[in-house]
Amino acid sequence: MKRPDLFSDLNSKTCRGSVVPSSELQNAGCRETLINQATLRCEESLKLAEAFFNTVLPVPRLRFDIRGRAAGQFRAGRSRKDSPELRFNPSLLMQQPEAFMAEVIPHEVAHLVAYALYGPRIRPHGREWQGVMTEVYGLEPQVTHTFEVPDSGRLKYQYVCGCEGRVHYLSGIRHQRIQKKTSQYTCKDCCRILSPPP
Repeated sequence: MKRPDLFSDLNSKTCRGSVVPSSELQNAGCRETLINQATLRCEESLKLAEAFFNTVLPVPRLRFDIRGRAAGQFRAGRSRKDSPELRFNPSLLMQQPEAFMAEVIPHEVAHLVAYALYGPRIRPHGREWQGVMTEVYGLEPQVTHTFEVPDSGRLKYQYVCGCEGRVHYLSGIRHQRIQKKTSQYTCKDCCRILSPPP
């Protein structure tokens, strides 16, 4: 029985072979190529786990739409009929493709494998996931990545409390809520309501 493609809705050429070095990527602007290579890496990681455990694993949907600090994310389907989902950060993929392919993709596929084999009651980075990382992929189980993530500038509104010299940085959403008087935020230390600096 032939497995369905992981990313069959991508209308582009499949790029086989090694990962394009990051120096060439900036020149070529190969986002599509990297997404294709990441897709192939997901397929390879899944097949490796299937061979190791001698089982058929669910085929995930792949999305390259995460923004911010997260490199990847595994989501189980809402019901048994739904496919699980693997989501990835395309910006981090573009910045450090070699490390992304070697670390992030196996990390997220290991979540899918652990969930499929051991069920929903396991801890996200528990011993089942760690076992998949070390035994199947031969990787040290790392909970977080070490990629350099540029500051998005989201926390740019300064507020003060009753603490001497302390400044709290709030997002634009929280700032707007304070301005519209729909929310109040307090300091965890002094319990005073945050206010704009005098």
